[in-house]
Amino acid sequence: MFQKFKKHHLALFLSLFVGLIYACHHFIIPNFLDAKTAVYYPITTQSYPDEALLYAPRAHAAMQGRWFGGDIALAEYQGGPSVLPMLNPLLLGGLGRLSGSMKAGIIASDFIFPMLIFLAVYFLAYELSGRKKWSLVFATIFLFVPKFGIAIPPVTFLNLKEFGKLFFPFLNMQEPFYFSQFEEPKLTFLFFAMALFFFVRAMKRNSAGTILLAGVSLGALFYTYLYDWVTLISAMGLFSFWSLYKKDFTAAKQTAAIAAVGVLCSVGYWYNFWHLLEYPDVLARAGGEFSHALRFASVWKSYLRVFVFVFVLIAFWHNHDKRHLRIIGALLFAYFAVVNVQIITGFNPQPDHWYRVQFLPLALAAWLIFLRLYDLFAVPATEKIRMRGNTIAAFFLLYFLAGTFYAGAMYSVTHSGDYAVLRRDDAVFAWLREHTEKGSVVGTLSGSRNNEILLHTENKIFLPFGFATQASDREIWERTMTLARLYGFTPEEFSAYIQGSVYYLFAEKYGDHSFDANFKHYERKLPDDILREKVKEYSAYVEKPAMRYRLDYLHIDEKELGLGKDPALVTPSLEKVFDKEGIRIYSVLK
Repeated sequence: MFQKFKKHHLALFLSLFVGLIYACHHFIIPNFLDAKTAVYYPITTQSYPDEALLYAPRAHAAMQGRWFGGDIALAEYQGGPSVLPMLNPLLLGGLGRLSGSMKAGIIASDFIFPMLIFLAVYFLAYELSGRKKWSLVFATIFLFVPKFGIAIPPVTFLNLKEFGKLFFPFLNMQEPFYFSQFEEPKLTFLFFAMALFFFVRAMKRNSAGTILLAGVSLGALFYTYLYDWVTLISAMGLFSFWSLYKKDFTAAKQTAAIAAVGVLCSVGYWYNFWHLLEYPDVLARAGGEFSHALRFASVWKSYLRVFVFVFVLIAFWHNHDKRHLRIIGALLFAYFAVVNVQIITGFNPQPDHWYRVQFLPLALAAWLIFLRLYDLFAVPATEKIRMRGNTIAAFFLLYFLAGTFYAGAMYSVTHSGDYAVLRRDDAVFAWLREHTEKGSVVGTLSGSRNNEILLHTENKIFLPFGFATQASDREIWERTMTLARLYGFTPEEFSAYIQGSVYYLFAEKYGDHSFDANFKHYERKLPDDILREKVKEYSAYVEKPAMRYRLDYLHIDEKELGLGKDPALVTPSLEKVFDKEGIRIYSVLK
């Protein structure tokens, strides 16, 4: 075992550097914040909107012991099925619990997961090629420029910009590193890369142990990311048919065995999904595309890229490992299947997301083509030229890592304000943690403040994000009307609030579900007839809201005062329990 680690000691060493570069912003940003007015937190609405809205609160709930997801927002719902994959919050929440806080867990994850992803990508590349040096180069580049494969050919400005990051990494300072984002890809990609690695390894070694590991790795994808397991299963199906055509019956049998183990491991996923079918409103809020049409106009460039890559691979690698060629080819062709799954099912969940799963197959294909070109032109050359190539590769790695570190540091400096939590807000969260009962319910009309309460305290909220709750649409309307009444909204103010909060309240339900809408101008808009109906319904009970749900505290700040009135003016029986720097909290007397 020690000899195996020693054989790959450079990969272990480089993985530490990768982890440090990914985590460096956590130690740079606090130095550029005004300590008198703000504190640093790694996840904010400004820095990572999706994470702050949904994923970080899920992880925080897991850290508090709500291991199996479900509805983490409302006091009335305990347990129940999870709308999103169940493993991701367990991983990050577990890190938070081990490290003592959610903040420390997020910081640790930015070191640990990029490091592990680097090793998984490195070993996958090494399994395909048997070349340590070039596998190190590939893994290093991929960890910081994972989209370089889809940037080939660099004929558009966006592609040219992405491809240019390979040669000018120090210019990439306008966005955080790709694998800093969770749940996808920071938590999910490790399992995808591992599943590919074990699948390649099983095809190469044909042992019961490798087949079992490949099957378990496939099964784990069901609990991390929908797009990963659908893509890999589609690729495995294509690989099997291709193998049967080539009369490689052993490979087809091995793939079937791996799929059987994977499906067996996915039983928990299907059990959760079966129970989720009992919540039709929740499924409707997940969105998606409804059609049976063949997709072409919006993705023809992606089709062409796949055909060109596969053609060049076959031309260059036809005398090499045929199974490896079929695996990469099947992964590339899988895009045709998944982006057109609606032809068979009549439904495709956010089809613009499928391109993300193509990053690794396209990058691997580009890298394998590069290796073949290198063999054709460098290997026949003299030993002196080959040694010079090794030196150039080493210098490139140093240059690339140094440039990437510089870009990360500059991003930290120029975007430090995005990671600031105002001290007055931090004081609110501290007060809620110290002076309210765990699980007590705070009401606010601010979607961002609701998410912050779930992330920074142990309280529940009254008005949840529509995609993260098991509440029915009817219940969400009732909760919204109740709060609007307590804040003294007029029917006109209620209408304006609803129109500005369609996504928070109902997620993708009122988005455009027509064919190819996700590839065009996508809009979420409440239909006019429903808006008129709900404003009329709100007007009918504006005098006295129906308090059907638990509500312990009301939160009010300047933003909410701009929407309505101070709740104390509407309901004099409220007791003010917190008042500091424009933020007030009222206790709702029973």
